[in-house]
Amino acid sequence: MCLGDLILEDRSRIIFVEVKSRLSAKYGLPQEAITYHKKRQIIRVAKWYLQKKGCLEREIRFDVLAIRFQGTGKPIIEHIPWALDIEE
Repeated sequence: MCLGDLILEDRSRIIFVEVKSRLSAKYGLPQEAITYHKKRQIIRVAKWYLQKKGCLEREIRFDVLAIRFQGTGKPIIEHIPWALDIEE
């Protein structure tokens, strides 16, 4: 089973971060690449991870880190906290 791109922890919660990038806007924004199927997969893996680590009681959050590369300049990095809702 493949874990998420990043798994972070702060005082009160575990944060799963999905990193998406695009070289151009031709196919949309990076965060738009997270389909319903991908979202279900991320949530399933997160639940597995929490169970394995004995952390089922911890609050969790799903973020997206969207990176857009535009020309030769610096990439545009957008952090989207609470990007996925586990209840959906």
